[in-house]
Amino acid sequence: MGLTDDTLPGFVQLTGNPRLAWDAYRRLVAGYGEVVAGIDSACFEADLRTITGKAEEREFDFAELRALTRLHLATYAREAGQPFPQDPQVQLEAAIDAVFASWNSAKAQAYRRMHDLSSTLGTAVTVQQMVFGNAGGMSGAGVGFTRNPSTGEPSPWVDFLFNAQGEDVVGGRRSAAGHEELAAVAPRVWESLSGIADRLEHAFGDMQDFEFTVLDGRLYLLQTRSGKRTPQAAARIALDLHDAGVISKDTARERTVGLDAKRLAQRTVVARDGKALAPLTRATSAATGSRAAKSC
Repeated sequence: MGLTDDTLPGFVQLTGNPRLAWDAYRRLVAGYGEVVAGIDSACFEADLRTITGKAEEREFDFAELRALTRLHLATYAREAGQPFPQDPQVQLEAAIDAVFASWNSAKAQAYRRMHDLSSTLGTAVTVQQMVFGNAGGMSGAGVGFTRNPSTGEPSPWVDFLFNAQGEDVVGGRRSAAGHEELAAVAPRVWESLSGIADRLEHAFGDMQDFEFTVLDGRLYLLQTRSGKRTPQAAARIALDLHDAGVISKDTARERTVGLDAKRLAQRTVVARDGKALAPLTRATSAATGSRAAKSC
């Protein structure tokens, strides 16, 4: 919030990084357009394809990002029927209203029905200072679990993108690297992340699903919540946390209710002679999402 045609030159001066400034501005226009103005994301994705043949905008230089931002501004004006707001206060107020309104979206209502949650609780809006994973160099954004959500193995499990912001990872629009690459390229960040994972589990008494940003090699934790897990992981995590003195025996029992032998059973594919099969290759942990084409 706050970037406009008038404030952007000051941001360039402040950071000394024109690429970061134009990348942040184009992200604001597209994100604000989707969340606040209700513009289909396909319209902004189409802008990307008209600028260059490069696969990802992370490869764009500042001149290409400047051209992309101007294209986004034109797309916003066309699709919203009015120009992108150039008053930071207007931007902020409209964004806050959009988050409050999201409580009544069809997806949110369906989620509450599925989990038997009250519709009277409401949602909150957090206004906080920005950190930039798209600052280049040793910067990036990621999501992770304090333990492996499939097996319960007690080691952080992470998806991470260098020179990116959180939406690039959580939105499923870009293919993220795993924790092995983060540990190899930025070992100090990985060490900090491993320490924070342990602190989070002790603070909340459960395996956590968290989001984070790295700015010039410094780690910032953005949010955390209890993570989803497989039945096998649920059993191991409950037992491990109990053994570590993090949760009581009663809590461990509550978290493993219904985990009988049938739910915990695992199938293994073997060769005809009964021997285990060796994997031919490794794949990414999840596929990027697909979107229906839309004419903009």
